[in-house]
Amino acid sequence: MEFMSATDRVNAAFATLQSELREIRTQDISLMKQLLSINDSIQSLSKKKSDKSRARRMTRKISRKPALAEITDEDQTYSRKDEIKLLTNIKLWKYSQSEESSSGSESEILSD
Repeated sequence: MEFMSATDRVNAAFATLQSELREIRTQDISLMKQLLSINDSIQSLSKKKSDKSRARRMTRKISRKPALAEITDEDQTYSRKDEIKLLTNIKLWKYSQSEESSSGSESEILSD
């Protein structure tokens, strides 16, 4: 069995350590590239969802323009109490149908 000097053992240990550190750095760079790619995908999806939500809110605002007070039947006019009840039911329905009910706040949805 051949004996190595202390200097040779230290140099061999440093060479092994350098090699392992290079492998770790390569893995680190690969993981960073994956993370950046995932982040870009998340940002893109977030922007698309935000744009869709904004378009949906604008559509709701445009479609709600005629006030319920203006909608009357020739034989029947709606009382304020009926109007409030109808608005409440509509808001509850929207809340139950909303895809964003888990991420949006209830007050934000009910304010629509």
